[in-house]
Amino acid sequence: MQNSPYNQRNLPEILRKVRKEAGYSQYQLGKLIGGRDQRNVSDIENGYVRPTPELCINWFKACGAYEHIDLVH
Repeated sequence: MQNSPYNQRNLPEILRKVRKEAGYSQYQLGKLIGGRDQRNVSDIENGYVRPTPELCINWFKACGAYEHIDLVH
């Protein structure tokens, strides 16, 4: 598998998958990544809001998915 940056179209799906694998609800993860509410996390996962690279990095760290961090641009 090639180690390349994430495509913005695939990122919401990856963020949702990582959150679910970590066992967090949208509400729980929102609190961990800077006090975001459940609606904001849902909007990011559904592609309505484009996450910043910093948000993605915090998301992956909170979920223990460190292998994804280097692929965020």
